This record gives sequence, C-alpha cells and structure tokens, in this order.
Amino acid sequence: MSTWDEHIFTSEDNVEFLEDLNSLEEDDVIEAIHDAIMLATGESQATEEEEQNALAAATIAAIWAGAPFIAGDVVSNYPYIRDLVGYSAESLNEKATELLEEVEEEFDLEPFLEALA
Repeated sequence: MSTWDEHIFTSEDNVEFLEDLNSLEEDDVIEAIHDAIMLATGESQATEEEEQNALAAATIAAIWAGAPFIAGDVVSNYPYIRDLVGYSAESLNEKATELLEEVEEEFDLEPFLEALA
C-alpha cells in the first residue's frame, strides 16, 4: 500500500503539474502552489485534474510546514519541495487543510494536517 505523498505525487494528473514547477523560480513555485489551492477552494468549478493538482499542492504546503514525507525518491525529482521546507503562510495552510480534510481515500493524512495547523 502506498503512502499519501507517494500516491498524490505519482498520480497521472499530477506528474505534469509537478514537472512544470521544476522550471520555475522559488517565488513562482510558491505562487503556483497558492493558485492551485485557491482554484480548488474557490467558488469556480475546478476540473478533476485541477482538484488533483490542488491536493498535490496542499501536500507540498504541508511538507513545507513540517510534515514528514515517505516518498523521498519521488520528492527528489522535485527539488523545490525540499528547498522550500520552512516556508509557511497562514492563509495557504488554512486552504490546504480544507482540501486535505475532504480526502475520502484510506490514507493517513494526520501528519499533513498537524503540520498545517
């Protein structure tokens, strides 16, 4: 059974999103993560792929806020995840928490939710 971070980071819908972030500067990565989360928590209808991207973004925000991650091999493909550990924004964390609390799959999300709190 895979862990949440491995599951969400290797999802077909998220691989391209995560790869695209590799080409951005740190400030642009933060903005893209923020935008993905806000799109899925806003009033507009997000597509299934946008919702999956937002879950990946919320997971990244949780890791930046201190959540442990198991998928080290996967994370190594996306250096901005490790490079920005320690970055945290209250509004981003609140929206990321909203998204992760709605996950209905059988994964242990508690460490991610605790980091965002």
